[in-house]
Amino acid sequence: MFSRYAREVSPKKRGARWEIIRLERLSKDKISEIRLSDLAPSDFADWRDRRLSEVAPASVNREMVLMSAVLTQARREWGLISSNPMTDVSKPPPRDRRVSQDDIDKLVVAAGADLTKIRARAVHAFLFAIETAMRSGEIISLTNQTVDREKRARPCQRPKMARLARFHSQMLRPRF
Repeated sequence: MFSRYAREVSPKKRGARWEIIRLERLSKDKISEIRLSDLAPSDFADWRDRRLSEVAPASVNREMVLMSAVLTQARREWGLISSNPMTDVSKPPPRDRRVSQDDIDKLVVAAGADLTKIRARAVHAFLFAIETAMRSGEIISLTNQTVDREKRARPCQRPKMARLARFHSQMLRPRF
């Protein structure tokens, strides 16, 4: 089922590459050895608890969302099951810590202001991401052609991220 989803559904998504990698990993897990009709919420709860000992809760949550999507596809489109057993499985608690202003201040001091140094550029990119809510791929894709320097904004191309990202004036100056 994971393989079929990876072949038929995943390629149509923006994050296809990573989703297919996750599906390949899931297809090697012992949960994939259980017959689809025999899968119960307890099987997924056991899987969740096992995975939590290996990776961060956010990774487990991401994989649970993916498995739920696969099972929903199997139920709605392929008619392989009558219900999605993942709906009865609780997800790991979300991250309870966010970066504090004190953490940011320490990073800025540690990185220094010399933008010829990679550490300083990384911290500035981090600050830029915090201010604009842009993802790393969006930041990396910024060019002179994609930024309106007069408005200090970049129009978003994807409906999911339909907003204008406002920039700090110091972040828009030439790198070197």
